[in-house]
Amino acid sequence: LGYAELFIQVTSDPQADPFIDPGPDLDSTALDAYDFLRDFSDEALYQETERSFGSHIAFVTEIFARQQRLFVFTVSMAGSLARFFRWDHAGCIVSQAFDVRQYPDTLAEFFWRYSRLSDGERGHDWSVQRATLEQEHLFRDMVKEYLGLQLELTGEELERALVTHYQAGHVAVVRVDTQESLPND
Repeated sequence: LGYAELFIQVTSDPQADPFIDPGPDLDSTALDAYDFLRDFSDEALYQETERSFGSHIAFVTEIFARQQRLFVFTVSMAGSLARFFRWDHAGCIVSQAFDVRQYPDTLAEFFWRYSRLSDGERGHDWSVQRATLEQEHLFRDMVKEYLGLQLELTGEELERALVTHYQAGHVAVVRVDTQESLPND
């Protein structure tokens, strides 16, 4: 799932949703003190929720590890209840749950709108791109030269040190705009 654009995590038990939405009549003062996390006094339910939501978190972590992303959207289904998540590097925003049998249009509209987003609007960070083969070789050569100077190594010892500090196919280029290229205020 590290290269997924979006995923839907599904569990059959609606009680395995780790969040509880407040009632519609809750005033803003009470809402500030509201605890959105479910109370898991039932050990079996806790284990199921930990497994399913833990997998959800692991999948998001894998996407952030494998892709240059600012954020990623995911969907969680617990029984017929669905929630939307918008994850970034600081955490996530969780929507209110809705029943897909009562409100199938909500889920359909989300995917319809999502399908029309650009890659950047889907959270991809276009200031970071995979290096070309030429750029990767230049990077490898610079790391190798620096290691040789810093550690005073040559030959086979330098090649072994290089393996620790450089991994082929994992080089990215980060675009950095200089002050001169920024528009004037």
